[in-house]
Amino acid sequence: MTSCVQTEKNKSEVNQIKVFNDSIHKNSKQKFSLSDIQGIWTSDGEMNSLFSISNDTVTYTEHLDNKYLVNILNDSLIFNYDGRISKSKIIRLNKDTMILQDEFDEMPTTYYRFKN
Repeated sequence: MTSCVQTEKNKSEVNQIKVFNDSIHKNSKQKFSLSDIQGIWTSDGEMNSLFSISNDTVTYTEHLDNKYLVNILNDSLIFNYDGRISKSKIIRLNKDTMILQDEFDEMPTTYYRFKN
């Protein structure tokens, strides 16, 4: 039961951030949705998956017990790591590639979707 309560609290926090950041991104021409990023992802040179996204939850392969909320606001991917928020700009997204510019890194990171 505790995890359900925590999840609802985190969803609320993500929604609050969405409202707060809406004025920053409202003029973005790119609009993505959670359905666009569903699946299992890896990065260049990796043979194994790094993370999977299912519905509004991201699970990292090395930490399967930890599940975090993810949301999309226009062209930004917002992660909620137990109350710590991280945002990445979606530079490119298609059926097998996602390029993200993290707010802390200078270089974008390319991820590849595993084919089912």
